[in-house]
Amino acid sequence: LAVGLENTGGGGYEGMNGAHVVMGLPGSARTYTSKLGLDVNGTEPSVAEHIIGGAGLSAFRHWHEPYTPSALSAAGYEATDCYTAMSFSASSIAGWPINVTGTSHLIWAANGEDS
Repeated sequence: LAVGLENTGGGGYEGMNGAHVVMGLPGSARTYTSKLGLDVNGTEPSVAEHIIGGAGLSAFRHWHEPYTPSALSAAGYEATDCYTAMSFSASSIAGWPINVTGTSHLIWAANGEDS
């Protein structure tokens, strides 16, 4: 589950490439490997900031390491048989400020197939 700021500076895939996102995962992104995928056994769910890779690098294996330092606080992730929810507080996402007085172009994504 992810929500973030579109890369309005020319990011491919309708602003996805180079976008700054907050992503909730059923395990830690730090346990991800391109061979085995995401380890959801023995790791707690995680919510972290990420920058989606640029042109030709949009696969998660290219940008799975969380952005640091994180600006998130009160971050949470919950998944049940009925719903999945993510919550967080932040004034920026991976270094890009969230425009609270005007317009921000947002992107979002969800995938429950691999959890």
